[in-house]
Amino acid sequence: MNLPIKFGTEGWRGIIADDFTFDNVKLCSQAVAELIHSNKLKGEKVAELKAAGVPYDERMEELEKIEYPKPNRDFLYITFNRFAETHPWVRTDNIRP
Repeated sequence: MNLPIKFGTEGWRGIIADDFTFDNVKLCSQAVAELIHSNKLKGEKVAELKAAGVPYDERMEELEKIEYPKPNRDFLYITFNRFAETHPWVRTDNIRP
């Protein structure tokens, strides 16, 4: 079972083998890899739309419609919401690729 991953001002906080488990490290690594992949897909889509002569505002609207894979979605949302409870500056943000 994965425990919530806690991030502080200096990064991931926790106790080795309790919070820093192989599963949690794998989850964070997977999330970073997905972010990199989604940024690549977004860049490719922008280039495609730009080459087709689509205006900037319309290109940005199209990017908002793209759905990306969300591995362990429920766990990530729960963890983010718990983090937001004690870090008010992220409450207006949302999880995104």
